[in-house]
Amino acid sequence: MDGRPECVGLSVAPASAGEALAPLSESVIRKAGIAQIIATERAKLLARSSPTAGLRGSTRRRLEQVASVYNSALSQGMRPNKAVQEAMGTTPGYAANLVAQARGAGLLPPTSAGVALGEAGRPPGKGESRASQE
Repeated sequence: MDGRPECVGLSVAPASAGEALAPLSESVIRKAGIAQIIATERAKLLARSSPTAGLRGSTRRRLEQVASVYNSALSQGMRPNKAVQEAMGTTPGYAANLVAQARGAGLLPPTSAGVALGEAGRPPGKGESRASQE
């Protein structure tokens, strides 16, 4: 399942002699919210794993490419979203969406509206690249 956490089984075992247990019928299982329990446990596993662990391989690679293009453009003093748009051959809106997805996956740091942030988590100064700030 490509590294994504999935429910791969449910155990059914005989009750020990003398235990007062009722069998789990389908309706009891439905009422118990097994699907919700599985979803909750899957989310917990994803939260503990790497940011891109729950993504499909192709999605993870695409977002890693977006982050790489973004950081490269930022370090060269270029407009990072424009660089992503050109590198990925997309519209400006879809490029912004890809950058947001890469941010959401933890591949880029959080940012403020209109402030491009890259690997170091800070914008380059006006007229200078990030490399000249370090």
